[in-house]
Amino acid sequence: MKLLPFSLLLLLTPWLAAGAASALPERMLHDPDWRAGFLGSYRVLPDVEPEVSPQDQRDLRRALELLETDEHQAIGFLQAALEDGGGAALNLVLANLYFQQGELEAAAAQYEAALERFPSFRRAQENLGLLEAQRGHYAAAVAHLGKAIELGAREGRVYGALGYSLLKSGDAVGAEAAYRQAHLMDTEALDWQIGLAQALNDQRDYRAAIALVESLVDRWPENAQLWRLLAQAHLALEEPVDAAKALEAGRLYTGLDTHSLTLLGDIYYNAQMFGRAADLYREAVEQGQTARALDPALRMVELLLRQDRLEQAERLVGLLEGRTRDMSHSQQLQVLGLRAKLLRRQGKVDEATETWRRLVDLDGTDGEALLELAACLWQQGEPVLAMERLKQAERLDASRYDALLQHAQYLVVKERYAKAVDLLRQAWELRQEPRVARYLDQVQAVAEAVDRSAR
Repeated sequence: MKLLPFSLLLLLTPWLAAGAASALPERMLHDPDWRAGFLGSYRVLPDVEPEVSPQDQRDLRRALELLETDEHQAIGFLQAALEDGGGAALNLVLANLYFQQGELEAAAAQYEAALERFPSFRRAQENLGLLEAQRGHYAAAVAHLGKAIELGAREGRVYGALGYSLLKSGDAVGAEAAYRQAHLMDTEALDWQIGLAQALNDQRDYRAAIALVESLVDRWPENAQLWRLLAQAHLALEEPVDAAKALEAGRLYTGLDTHSLTLLGDIYYNAQMFGRAADLYREAVEQGQTARALDPALRMVELLLRQDRLEQAERLVGLLEGRTRDMSHSQQLQVLGLRAKLLRRQGKVDEATETWRRLVDLDGTDGEALLELAACLWQQGEPVLAMERLKQAERLDASRYDALLQHAQYLVVKERYAKAVDLLRQAWELRQEPRVARYLDQVQAVAEAVDRSAR
């Protein structure tokens, strides 16, 4: 019997998908072209596909029968067939089934085994490249996809995956070329055009990126990524109004993800439209899935407190407190500090003091917390405890300057001018600010007058 070449229709989920499906689509199993490809009856490609022996053909036919009812049985059968001397074609089929199940390590091992036995196996090079792109091994993906193209692969998905891997590797110029080729091969695929826009942005060719994305949003206005790309290009050109328009349009058509909400909030924040920014940050907190998404809201609370907008600050702090499970440890401490500041601004000094105590107990190196706790203790009529906390803050490099000034001010209130002068001089040595020099001169004059009168 004449040996037939092997060529296999890909058994892959989309390469950009977050995970693999658990079962093959029913339409695949009963599609005549798919079955023909599985059994190795496509046209001869002797230079890039290994031949399939009669035994391998029988094994593939049996695997296909098993696949219709139980994918795991098909995998077990192929494993046994390979142990009995099956060819590289069986490695590829087994690898594809592993890939389909999301078992990427096992799939990679089978692709590599196929390539070890037949290095110019184009499908194995292509599929392994797609797998490496999916699991973030971009240099390996570029190598395998490049080899597949060298061996004659021309599908848009191959060039698209190559463009994505090049972009992630920092080669925006190469990515642009690959994405353009992918678009030629598959003109209806939006992913490759989005990738091209990203590559143009990365090369700082913002006008070209804007022109491309504007043509795309006319066809796909529901795609949030396009609106964000458009906004980012406008921001890079220092056109915040146009960036805000793009994001507001995206909000109207499709809604915005957490990243885009934060970006729009930042635009309004920089434009000093703080109420609008606060609303967007609050929405991002409600929607956000990552700790990083909470940082702008933490920053916004600080601003609201400085502006005495306590109601807005209260709403935002309350939301943040409900998300502490999603936060890093440092963010949790930040929220606790913001609550303490808010309590003090609301006149709830006792509660603020206890909150600052909790924070200092959790992190005794937080200089700001020590200074705030000292201020609350002073306000409560506990000067000795306040001084102790200030001395603790003075031992920390980050808070030493502010602690010396605050300590000096308290000493002046207690009419201990000579000691206050000593602390102000130490502060001046750290930072020569005119206001400190003026205050030092004033306190020193009082100290000298008191000394003269005492004599």
